[in-house]
Amino acid sequence: MQFRKLYLTVKNLPKAILFIVGLFAISFLNFSWIIIVAYGLFLFSTLVWVVSVKLQRRTCQRIFKYMLIGALIFTIGFSTFENYLCWNVGYPSTFDSSHPNVTISYPNILGVSLVEIVQDIKDTPAFSLLTLEYPGEILLTQVILNTRIAAGGEISLRFFHVASNWDLLFSSHDGSSYVASTIIWNRVREFPSQQTPDTSLRQIDNLGLQWFYERTIEECQNKSAVNKIRTSPEVTDLRIAAVWDDYEIYQGLTLQMTCFFEDQLSRLVSFTAVFQPNGTVLSGDFTIHPTR
Repeated sequence: MQFRKLYLTVKNLPKAILFIVGLFAISFLNFSWIIIVAYGLFLFSTLVWVVSVKLQRRTCQRIFKYMLIGALIFTIGFSTFENYLCWNVGYPSTFDSSHPNVTISYPNILGVSLVEIVQDIKDTPAFSLLTLEYPGEILLTQVILNTRIAAGGEISLRFFHVASNWDLLFSSHDGSSYVASTIIWNRVREFPSQQTPDTSLRQIDNLGLQWFYERTIEECQNKSAVNKIRTSPEVTDLRIAAVWDDYEIYQGLTLQMTCFFEDQLSRLVSFTAVFQPNGTVLSGDFTIHPTR
């Protein structure tokens, strides 16, 4: 009898492992309609299978046992597939095999096309999968190119799924592939805009980041003269951000150009100019960063 119990335990071990791995895999799925279906199928199959065991209905036991196994296999497979795609989204259009540890650098950052960066993300299997999980309107709310945040620079993009209040994030740093993730907000957000993000990005690209950079330097020099701030704008790093913002005269994507440099007192200084996509200046301010 003891040997029979041992035999049954060993026989059911693969099922127990599958059950545990399935539960573990569910915890790694993005919260979407797919995980709701997976949870529902899993709970329904488990409940009916347990009841059929109690009632000794062998046919029902067999049917719902295989349904449960199928649900677990699907969950494990889909979770593995989703996580693989989200951790290997693809390399940004700025990637250069001759500089494998660089995502973006200065001054090469000024030749980048924001439209191309966004379209590269939209063309990836990971983005297609996330749009399947989050159907409906998805708004681009942020594109950031930063040569200072990491040794090899960083590119990050943020999309907002209106119906679920989730953000879809894509980021690449130090020459790595994009990594995708999601984040939910506990407050309702709205992004009213005078024009679509695609139109705004095309306007920015038509002028070119080099053009915005030159206007930023002009604004920096003008503000320096007015405020009598001693600066020597020999730029060492740039942060370029196409982000949603709200001004009295404009709502929508703005182009924020931040130049980092040292002033004549060897302090790290940055100057940020904010533009409408058509090149109209909205604001310009200095920031003196504390020394480390």
